[in-house]
Amino acid sequence: MVEQDLVAGIPVDFALNSLVVLSMGKGLVKEIADLARPGVKVVLANDVVPVGSYSIQVLKNLSQDPIYGLGIEFKDSVLANRVSGEPNVGNLFQKVVLGEVDAGIVYETDTARSLDARTKDIFFISIPDAANVSARYPIAVLEDAPEPELAQLFVQFVLSNAGQTLLHGYGFSSP
Repeated sequence: MVEQDLVAGIPVDFALNSLVVLSMGKGLVKEIADLARPGVKVVLANDVVPVGSYSIQVLKNLSQDPIYGLGIEFKDSVLANRVSGEPNVGNLFQKVVLGEVDAGIVYETDTARSLDARTKDIFFISIPDAANVSARYPIAVLEDAPEPELAQLFVQFVLSNAGQTLLHGYGFSSP
């Protein structure tokens, strides 16, 4: 949008979203290392979907840093356990909830879905910050906004303490 001169001013990141491992409480995956165990069924988003490419980067980061003790083969072992590449996080989430797979990698904001009664046995495994990837969400007023003053007020609200507190309630973090 910036390259096409569709925004007035410079976009500003208003939220960040990290990744977590999603698993069922009585399943085979209790920690990150379990993703690489033979026989574990893992679902990831397609590589062309942002969460899919972020997931691959996280697996690569976990493989390359000896501090995690997972080994250089970790990423390849997890990918060998991949039984599905989903077009979106919703499909991925449902495969785990329905027990079709043992685990998947989702956005941290997807933890809010676990409040549903059908998903009470779901748990999330944190990915270490140094290995994690943050999706960045920019905001800007559009050049041809019909109400530019209102649009600017909305941007200001989203960036304000009140707006950030609201976003934190849904699992986003501040830039």
